[in-house]
Amino acid sequence: RNSKFSCSVLSFFSDKVRAFREDLKKLTLKSTSDISTTVRHIEWFLGRLDIIGKEISMLESRYSGKLQRNPDNVSSYQFELILTSKSKSKVVKALVEIGESYPFAALGIDLSGDIPIND
Repeated sequence: RNSKFSCSVLSFFSDKVRAFREDLKKLTLKSTSDISTTVRHIEWFLGRLDIIGKEISMLESRYSGKLQRNPDNVSSYQFELILTSKSKSKVVKALVEIGESYPFAALGIDLSGDIPIND
């Protein structure tokens, strides 16, 4: 089956859905009205996950980015971008942390390269 998402994005989806399912298992519905709230929350989660997947896929294709599990924190991912100047003489590597609260929290970004970043 062809997918519009890379293997790394599909792995990201799988991890996020697995964690979400675990959260849902702990949920106790106190009344029938909780069902519609829960369904809306599931729809929101899946829609947001689709948007995140499209964002990451666009960065992967446009900038040859790479999504990977964070070796220091297996519950989060990091996205690596390597940006080069037009002349190919300068390179900046950006490592963006995609944690549990992405996209609702500040991103951890690590920059390194040939260009003085702090100037």
